[in-house]
Amino acid sequence: MRKRIWMLVGAVLLFSGMAKNAIAADPVIELLQEKGVITADEAQKLYDDKAKSEPVVMKNAGSKLTMDGRIFAGYFISDEEKAFAGEYDKGSYKDYKNGSFEVPDGKIRFTWNPMDRLSVVTRLSFGSADSTKFDYFYGQYNGVIPGDLKSRVRLGKIKIDFGEETHTDNAADNNVGLISNSAAIVGGYDEGVELYGNFIPGVFGYALSLTNGSAQTGSDDNTNKAIAAKIFVQPIPQLYFSGSYYTADMSKSGKTDFKIAGMTKEPTGSGTAGWSRSVWEVDAKSKFFQEDGKTERARLAAAYGQFTDEADGAADREGSYYFLEGMYNFTPKVFVGARYSVVSLDNKYADTMNGIKNANEYTRTSLGAGYRLNKMVTLKAEYSWNEIERSAGNKSLSDNLLAIGLAAKF
Repeated sequence: MRKRIWMLVGAVLLFSGMAKNAIAADPVIELLQEKGVITADEAQKLYDDKAKSEPVVMKNAGSKLTMDGRIFAGYFISDEEKAFAGEYDKGSYKDYKNGSFEVPDGKIRFTWNPMDRLSVVTRLSFGSADSTKFDYFYGQYNGVIPGDLKSRVRLGKIKIDFGEETHTDNAADNNVGLISNSAAIVGGYDEGVELYGNFIPGVFGYALSLTNGSAQTGSDDNTNKAIAAKIFVQPIPQLYFSGSYYTADMSKSGKTDFKIAGMTKEPTGSGTAGWSRSVWEVDAKSKFFQEDGKTERARLAAAYGQFTDEADGAADREGSYYFLEGMYNFTPKVFVGARYSVVSLDNKYADTMNGIKNANEYTRTSLGAGYRLNKMVTLKAEYSWNEIERSAGNKSLSDNLLAIGLAAKF
């Protein structure tokens, strides 16, 4: 019993000093205590109050570490056709026919500021579909262009800034409140450098990146680097437009980090020959407000893109994609969202799209509703119709999926 009491006393003494140790020593507080103006208890109280109002500070460096993240957890059930599972590419099939509790998306981001204007950012990714990993890791320097405070340069493993869905490709940040992405989700992560800046701050800007292009984290053996360029304009707060372009050369039969509907491999028949990918996309977004000019009533968005995968010794893989989506807020808490999206390959070309083999066109129609419990947590439900047209001799497939879950950001 006595041992436990001493352990308790020790714990109290330990934690009573944590506030002081968690932040840098305050010379004013230390001087007041040294001169006898305040007692040790009063000094500790000042440190306790200071700890409540200040961010976490890294030991010795006097720098700041912040953390944020998101998660979606829910229940998925499908009425897929009996033959559906057998048509998935190996390792990509998810059995929702009997229902499944899933955590398809979870991220924790750490931002370390060792000095003013410099940040080191990394993000831990986990979920049902992926093993735990760090999906990006880069250094960022802000205000790199004189006169443009929002400009920045990033160096490391970055998420390529292409199109607009790349910023909302998850159930927590989804532009129209849905759980799913569009049928032709486009984008990826790669090692390289990115410059972001503004011609006219808040109105007209750009993003440029130079990356390896190939799907590997070691040295790059491509002859040319991948280039991504994006220009965006917001003439009024209610309207936003952007145009994006990406091009990369892959040596031999290497994969690319830049996905289109899950396609990362070289075109069929290219063998060990080199190949290249080029993609362009235009986007438009709009918001509608109530008479007060602050409360958002609805939003609409659309995107259209085309891509070409050229290969030596094989037919080019060409295609296009688009989506139309919208959201309506009945109240600040209750909303509905919808999206219609299509990705298709030209000339009856067939490939593995979104995990389905021999697919020529993939169409997804999604309808959802949600209830915002607060600014950080939202209850969501969605029903999606997935229709897959396939090459001659392969049966077309359909898969209707119901998803219900909780999306949270912190």
